[in-house]
Amino acid sequence: MHNQSDIETTLALWKSQWQRAKLEWNPLLRLQEPIWCLSHQDARKEGLTGSFAMIRLTDHRIVINLEEITERAITDYAPEV
Repeated sequence: MHNQSDIETTLALWKSQWQRAKLEWNPLLRLQEPIWCLSHQDARKEGLTGSFAMIRLTDHRIVINLEEITERAITDYAPEV
């Protein structure tokens, strides 16, 4: 398990990459900023299980589990995710 500081650093990095990622995906889409989950518990509350990221089909919100992103050491892949 990583400490909260690692997760918050990941949050800052991923937030800074959000606009770039959105433009690379499709510049015409009007996506809201993701729901950033700082823990596995937060992710479960948002319905995210079995993965570290999803697009929720009921409301088209992106949900990202930053604790799992940090654990998997994929912090540097924000635009790709």
